Amino acid sequence: CFTFGIGSGVSTYLVNGLAQAGNGTAEFIQSGERLQPKVIRSLKQALQPSVTNLRVEFQLPPGFEVTQAPSKAPVLFSGDKAVVYGILKGPSELMSPVDCTASLKGQILNQPLEYSIPFEVPGNSPSFPIPIIHHLAAKALIK
Repeated sequence: CFTFGIGSGVSTYLVNGLAQAGNGTAEFIQSGERLQPKVIRSLKQALQPSVTNLRVEFQLPPGFEVTQAPSKAPVLFSGDKAVVYGILKGPSELMSPVDCTASLKGQILNQPLEYSIPFEVPGNSPSFPIPIIHHLAAKALIK
């Protein structure tokens, strides 16, 4: 479902929600702005293959749990980007780094698609500051 919000009084929550529920995208047109470029962009997206059933799977050692934010990954069209956070909870006594993997899986034109990304969970450190990425992940989880 490709939705359009026209004017300054439009409910962005409603327009975005309808687009997400229909696996489409939302476009917003302000007063005085041309409608044609945004309609053409939506039409191009509707006519191209998209990555569907997108999910992130984490391969973690025993004792680790992950919370994904957002909990459901969006449908992706050509040129789109998505940010998915994995908030990890593991043993507090972890002193050395641990190797893990995040796998992005989905389908395009009914064919499986998979990309795996290795990453490392650092060991605990008494002076380990909370990086900004943690704040961004928490914000995505709240939305």
